[in-house]
Amino acid sequence: TAGFAKSLLAINHRLRMLTLAIEDQPDHSLMATRLLAEMQSDNSAEEIYYRAGKRLLRQLAPSHPVINHLSATAIKAQGTYLITGGLGKLGLVIARYLISQKPVNVVLVGRSAISAEGQNVINTLESAGAKVVYHAADTADAESARQLIANVLEQFGHLNGIFHSAGLATEQTLLEQDAAAFAEILKPKLLGTRWLDEATADLDLDFFILFSSISAVVGDFGS
Repeated sequence: TAGFAKSLLAINHRLRMLTLAIEDQPDHSLMATRLLAEMQSDNSAEEIYYRAGKRLLRQLAPSHPVINHLSATAIKAQGTYLITGGLGKLGLVIARYLISQKPVNVVLVGRSAISAEGQNVINTLESAGAKVVYHAADTADAESARQLIANVLEQFGHLNGIFHSAGLATEQTLLEQDAAAFAEILKPKLLGTRWLDEATADLDLDFFILFSSISAVVGDFGS
């Protein structure tokens, strides 16, 4: 909700929006007082939390990277890892990282048939010692997602983890989109997550990693 508010405010400055979360025991009188106070303030597009009687404001802070600590245990030699949006910029960052860690099988997934340029990328990745394949599938479609997982299991016999980085971008702002266009943008993230989760419900995955966007924190002028 807060990410949506930030994106909307980036293109329509006439609005004022904030996200308020109250985790204390419900006290309707106190809740109304806090809500009124926030509405009368100059806050806009902020995320405010009331926890144990304290007012907290969400802010960005430096984080210590944990990826090096994860690599020794989360990524397995000869493991099979599926990356949606696999030939996109983010998908390839993930693929290169996996290949740099251990000899793995990488399944890149995209909605379109692979191009000559995409095949050249795969050939380069495989030159580093990994097995890399591409599957054309629409994970926002239940049957397509189910068939994708079945094909991966038939080819490799196992699936260790999923990186769901697929997404759909548009140059249209929120104000320029109708309901159908907005729903189309949500499909890869929402339906893709749902159908991949259902298709792998019987598998013992080590992880299922979902990717959002920095726009959820800073807002976005597009989708």
